[in-house]
Amino acid sequence: MKLYNLYSLVGALRLFSLINLVVLSISGMYALLEFFLAFKVKEPSLAIKYTFFIVLTSFYVLSPISLALSVLLFLRRIVLRGLDVVAQSIGLSPLRVALMPVVLSLLLSFSNLVLSNDFFPWLMKNVWLIEKNYKKKQETGTLITDFWFVKRDKDSKVYVYVGSLDIRSGTFADLFLIKSGVGTEIQKVISCDMGVWRGNLVEAFYGTEYDFVKGKFRENISGDTIEVGINLKDISLFAERVEHVSFLALVHLYTVGSKVGFDVSPYLGEILYRIGMSLFPLFLVVPVSYSMLRYRSLKVSSLYFLVNASLVWFIVSLLDILPSKAGVSPLPVLFLYGIYLVYILKGIYNLNKGFRL
Repeated sequence: MKLYNLYSLVGALRLFSLINLVVLSISGMYALLEFFLAFKVKEPSLAIKYTFFIVLTSFYVLSPISLALSVLLFLRRIVLRGLDVVAQSIGLSPLRVALMPVVLSLLLSFSNLVLSNDFFPWLMKNVWLIEKNYKKKQETGTLITDFWFVKRDKDSKVYVYVGSLDIRSGTFADLFLIKSGVGTEIQKVISCDMGVWRGNLVEAFYGTEYDFVKGKFRENISGDTIEVGINLKDISLFAERVEHVSFLALVHLYTVGSKVGFDVSPYLGEILYRIGMSLFPLFLVVPVSYSMLRYRSLKVSSLYFLVNASLVWFIVSLLDILPSKAGVSPLPVLFLYGIYLVYILKGIYNLNKGFRL
């Protein structure tokens, strides 16, 4: 069985590599075509950089489909050679026949989940920044994270750091403000845990203030309105999208926002969306493996693949679309997600139990 496991692992990986090569080549050609047709700047170095980021992003999105197709073709080869019948005749379950493809899907799901914390958001952010700066039709973001702003006038300077700021609602977390005079002397320091930014004013929910001019320290400035001198509209150009923020930062934003009643559905939706996308490989490989070993038909298995791919894509997309486009909580979608998860577990149970051919 060790020899068969090695054979199935190498065979599935070889098909996965070939299909990915074709898919990513098409993605690269599409990126180049879009660059030369839709971008204002036609620099070769920028085209290479843009294509590189697009290809890597395409792998994240399309690798589950590529893996499912490679498993479909590999198990089709197993069925044509009758190896599945031989395995079951000596008491091995269909799950043992499809063990390596299922393990590959688990490994890909796990790696996607890990990389969705920082790496994939970084890729999509770079694609977005290039399109924002060089594409003919520019796009704007909705979220600012870990950013410093400086406002200078004749009498003072205001330095503002914000940990996270939602441009749409003005809600923020972790704001730190330093106001200085004409020289280097500090006049005021404000630390605000949470609040709302409206225009050039900030309403503090929790925070402290130290006024060096008056020599006063206020431990609680809840409900105070603070003039920061920087309009919310002026900093919207620096905003990012929610999908560009790391997974752990999204969890932090969701936790902090939930405590004070902020609308955290976009953050929750993005968190659930990334988990759903990460499990996409497993959710496709199990039905494809079951259908091929159960019905031994390429047509039936292809139909299984199309139906399951469409269904999973629909459910996962709802987790992102409902909160970001419609402002609706994604929690009801978890019911559909749970049903599909039970379906996948039932598929694994059936593969392990076996069936009559």
